[in-house]
Amino acid sequence: MSFNNKVVIVTGSSSGIGAAAAIAFAKEGANVVIVGRNEEKMKNVSKKCESFGKKPLVIKADVSNDVDAKRMIDETINKFAKLDILINNAGIAEQDEITSDSFMISFDRVMNINLRAAVYITHLAAPHLIKTKGNIINISSIAGSTNAGSTALTAYCTSKAALNHFSRGVALKLSGHGVRVNIISPGPVRTDILDNLSIPNFNWDTFKETTPLKRYSEPEEIADLILFLASDRARGITGSEFIFGELYAWYTQFNTNSVDNNKMALVTNVRARPSTLALGRVIFIGSVVTQLPNRLDHGGVKMSFDNKVVIITGSSSGIGASTAIALAKEGAHVVIVGRNEKKMKKVNEKCESYGKKPLVVKADVSKDEEAKKVIDETIKTFGKLDVLINNAGVADWNDITSDDFMKKFDAIMNINLRAAVYLTHLAIPHLIKTKGNIINTSSIAGSSTLGMSLLSSYCTSKAALNHFSRGVALKLAEYGVRVNVISPGPVRTDIAESMGADIMTWDTAAQTTALKRVSEPEEIADLMLFLASDKAIGITGSVFISDNGSLVK
Repeated sequence: MSFNNKVVIVTGSSSGIGAAAAIAFAKEGANVVIVGRNEEKMKNVSKKCESFGKKPLVIKADVSNDVDAKRMIDETINKFAKLDILINNAGIAEQDEITSDSFMISFDRVMNINLRAAVYITHLAAPHLIKTKGNIINISSIAGSTNAGSTALTAYCTSKAALNHFSRGVALKLSGHGVRVNIISPGPVRTDILDNLSIPNFNWDTFKETTPLKRYSEPEEIADLILFLASDRARGITGSEFIFGELYAWYTQFNTNSVDNNKMALVTNVRARPSTLALGRVIFIGSVVTQLPNRLDHGGVKMSFDNKVVIITGSSSGIGASTAIALAKEGAHVVIVGRNEKKMKKVNEKCESYGKKPLVVKADVSKDEEAKKVIDETIKTFGKLDVLINNAGVADWNDITSDDFMKKFDAIMNINLRAAVYLTHLAIPHLIKTKGNIINTSSIAGSSTLGMSLLSSYCTSKAALNHFSRGVALKLAEYGVRVNVISPGPVRTDIAESMGADIMTWDTAAQTTALKRVSEPEEIADLMLFLASDKAIGITGSVFISDNGSLVK
């Protein structure tokens, strides 16, 4: 994820998430523009950035002031002659009730910084980002989809909800110019913003105990995701919202009695709303598991899988094959699982070229005895299991009024859902030992009918897989095991071609996306590796959508 000579503006980068992101970009070779109001803090961030070899541009500015915002863009272009990435991170939170005489003053201040500043800076930056085909990441909050458990935070919640929807609209507009726009909505993160709220009796240790994973996130965790989304590894992702704290929201929904309402009024009523889940553009991200260290040296975290044991079902072609090859390249012991021996042989040869001979298991994972064979042979050969990727799947046209509907329905559900459930059940004891993780390959069909009634069985199977994954993520969090979902949009794979897709079909599919393109399997493999790695140590219970903007269109 090198950003060598990329020009990156990070607003609100004097501390917290912004500072962590600026430092992370600097370490990856970027020309960083640090923007904030606290000169002393910016000086400290600048020193850390400069230690990686390049002197950042430091701009003292109040981004809610139009003159300052324009000066920030102008100075960046004067200095570097271009702009590749804009991180709108500046934000404030204030407590004030709608009945208060001072409410409108507070409301205007919050909206000006959290929303209008980001809108104006985006407006100013757009022409420059179009030239570089760059991207924008807006830092929002889970407060944008909940009331944050406090009526006194109405202005803050309103500003973040507005920022989210603004981002989706701009993503659609700028996609035509090759510019991506995404959102990150953190939950509990240890930054100045909560400390500055002066909540009575608030302390971070108490706050930590109210989460299912007994911790809050650190800014560096959010920075890791910022870098991934800003990189070419996320070239198929736009118009998406990544929410840190989904498991926390679910936990508080069913465990509100476990929270001290006097001390934690800010968060006791957080809810994961079904209507939010149905939007299709929301990617839910959990929190780091209890057993993992509370602080990490993120600068030293790599995506190496040296000697990790990884099972990939459906890996004879497409996404599964690309993932197997990518993992082998990173040093993993790969278990290739599929039904087509000829295709598996080719994947095996590519994997072996990186130095380690994979285990090849011919199996129909929809059959219990063959699914068990996959796990048994893996443990017998390698003695452990670190990562399970449930990727096997089928799609078929199926009319609810046809005589053979139930036959096709059962076949689709058995492969797309039940096989993943059973393999997960079998793999859990081994993954608990290694504190490993699971990635389930779903589809945007899990949150959309795709406008095709003949795919209702496929859509049903993927929706079920998504929700199964969230439930298992919550259960396995206590053991240090992460569970996530990847939901691709149009990807050039055998599954579509087996349904009759041809060159014209792919061209048509590309036109249905905001970015006017179809993904290649290797793009999804990049996301697989990120989620399976320690770079994603703070992510669980998530559905990642990589669809070139299909659902935002």
